[in-house]
Amino acid sequence: MKYVVSGASGPIGIALVSLIAERGEQVIVLTSSSLTSYDFSQINSVNCVKCDLGSYKDFAPDFVADVFIHMAWVGGSARDDIYTNLSSVLASVDAVNLASRIGCHSFVGLGSQSEYGVSSQILTPASACFPTTPFAAAKLSSMHQCSFRCSQLGLRFVWARVFSVYGPYDRKTSLITSTINSLIAKQPVAFTKAENNWDFLHVSDAAAAIYLLAARYSANGIYNVASGICRPLHEFIEIICSHFGLEGSHFMGLVEHSSSAVSLNADVSSLVNEFNWSPIVDFNSGIKSLIDFEIRNSSYSN
Repeated sequence: MKYVVSGASGPIGIALVSLIAERGEQVIVLTSSSLTSYDFSQINSVNCVKCDLGSYKDFAPDFVADVFIHMAWVGGSARDDIYTNLSSVLASVDAVNLASRIGCHSFVGLGSQSEYGVSSQILTPASACFPTTPFAAAKLSSMHQCSFRCSQLGLRFVWARVFSVYGPYDRKTSLITSTINSLIAKQPVAFTKAENNWDFLHVSDAAAAIYLLAARYSANGIYNVASGICRPLHEFIEIICSHFGLEGSHFMGLVEHSSSAVSLNADVSSLVNEFNWSPIVDFNSGIKSLIDFEIRNSSYSN
C-alpha cells in the first residue's frame, strides 16, 4: 500500500515513516517548509512533498495513495490559543478531503489523551471526554468533524488517541528528555512528589500501533495508544536517575505542585484483542537507548 503522512517531523512521525518504509511500502510525507528537523530523503521509498497544513484545501497533488495518516497540527505548543487550534480543526477536515481526492480508502487521525480531561478512572475509547484546554477541545472536535466527513465521503475512519510517549527526537522540554539531558550535563534536577499515576509508551511501540490501525481494514473508530501499564510517576523518574547512579527519591518533593496532579490510566484492550498488539520496549531498556541517543545527538532540535 501507499501511505501519505502529514506532520511527520515529531518523534512518532519519524518512527512511523521509518517503520512503513522498513516494511517495504511507499510513503509520501507532506512537509512544512518551516520544519526541517529530520531529513526523510535519507530513507528509501520515502518521497517528501512540500505542503503546509493550511494549504491542503488548494493542494493539487500528482499522486494517488491508499491511506492518509494525519498528524499535522498547529497549536500544540499554544494550548490556550483558541483560534490557532480551531484553524487546525478546519485543516484536518481539509486533510480528509485531500485524502479522498487522491483516492485513499482510509483516514487515520492522531488524537490526544487530553481529550479525556481530568479523570481518575480507567480511560476507554468509550469514556466521556471533558477537555480542559482549547487544544484538547479542538482535538476532540477534530475527531468528530473528521469522522463526519469520512462518513460523507465513504472513507474508513480511525482516531488514534495517543497518551504520553518518549523516545528519540522528542521535545527537549519534555519531562523525560529534559531530565536525561540535565543529568548528562550534571545539572540539578527537582520534581514534585510525583505520586500521580502515569503511562509512558516508547515511540517505536506507538508507531507500530498506529501502523496496525492504518494497515488493517478492520480497524474503525477510536483506539487508545498507550502502554496500558500505569504506575506512579516517581517510579519512572527513579529508573531514569538509576542509569546515572543516582537515587531518584532524593529529588522528589523539591517542587510544589500548584494544582491537583493528573493521573493517566489507559485501557488498550481494543488494540490488544483486535490486533494482538503489545509494547515491545520496556521502560528501562527504552531509557537506556534514549540516553545513548541524546549523548550522540545533542545538536538536534525539536
